[in-house]
Amino acid sequence: MLKVFSLTVSQVMMMFTLMLIGFFLRKKRIGGSDMGKALSALEVNVFLPAVCFQTFSAHFTAKTVAENAPFLFAGATVAAGMLLLAVPLSCLFAEKGYRRNLYRYSFLIPNIGYMGYPLVENVFGETALFRMMIFALPFNLVIYTYGMYLLNPDREWSLKKIVNPIMISIAAGMVFGLCGLRLPAFLESAANAAKNCMSPAAMILTGVVLGGVPLKPIFTEGRAYAAAAIRGLALPGVVLGAMLLLSVDREIILVSVATVAMPFGLNSVVFPEAFGGDSTTGARLCFISNLVSLLTIPAVFALLGRL
Repeated sequence: MLKVFSLTVSQVMMMFTLMLIGFFLRKKRIGGSDMGKALSALEVNVFLPAVCFQTFSAHFTAKTVAENAPFLFAGATVAAGMLLLAVPLSCLFAEKGYRRNLYRYSFLIPNIGYMGYPLVENVFGETALFRMMIFALPFNLVIYTYGMYLLNPDREWSLKKIVNPIMISIAAGMVFGLCGLRLPAFLESAANAAKNCMSPAAMILTGVVLGGVPLKPIFTEGRAYAAAAIRGLALPGVVLGAMLLLSVDREIILVSVATVAMPFGLNSVVFPEAFGGDSTTGARLCFISNLVSLLTIPAVFALLGRL
């Protein structure tokens, strides 16, 4: 448990450091008033598409889909279950409107990429990481379809909104993965470079957003702590209990519970900022959720280690 706690603290402190940089830039008015919109535009149109394409092209192959079909099925099942739970939970935390959509997204989508992947790889190994990526494919599809719809204040379906850089990159990644295609070396390097910018830019953007709101409400909003506890303990507990009752394979349980135990995702800041919605609520939730995860993730991972 000490190792898990140390890794969690290291990852969260790295995130908080980048958030602090963004916070400082906003407070000192470095980069101008439109820096947040510029960062979010880069995220949605460049960095996120690079992440999606590289992930799908590397892991969405006929062999991996066939060999890891149980993990893919489990991911789809858990994502559907999280949606069913997120609907009533969001009603408890917000009135009708955009804030409720934000809570619904937050309960539905955990922070898989920025927290889940590095923690699972360091604690449980590369095999568990690869299985987690397969498990997370349905979540990725939900994020860039229904998730983007929830976090867009216009909430209008149209072909133009669906055919966006992120969905195009997912489709292209699937085709490349299934067909065994590769990008030219220089494009591969460019895609990897853009992919590596995704996480730092999202964290800096969160800090930029937080820099525009008073500090006191960030730490004193009780519902944010309650929501973070549900995200970090209650939802993983529900998944663990259901899978134990159904006698699901241990490896599937490990990946499923570890994924759901992650804190709120940073896209609740990135997407609203890009679409002109309320990004401050998402920033507060992300900050508190990552803070609470210092306690919840070690507890959940220690339990998984005993399975």
